[in-house]
Amino acid sequence: MAIPPPMIWTKDLAHKVIIFTSTNGTMVLKKITGAKAVYTSSFINHSATCEKVKDAEKVQIFVSGRPDGK
Repeated sequence: MAIPPPMIWTKDLAHKVIIFTSTNGTMVLKKITGAKAVYTSSFINHSATCEKVKDAEKVQIFVSGRPDGK
């Protein structure tokens, strides 16, 4: 079931597999090769992402977005 982003907060997603797609994000992820691990993050889950990578020897951050901010 495809759910528009603003509607996602109205759904009960507990214990469900979530697949997120993004045009810009997908283009960036396709260019990342040879990484030991790849994590996607956002402002809403940045704390969990930071906790996961805090002991990593090297972390590279790739920002994805559009010039119009949408």
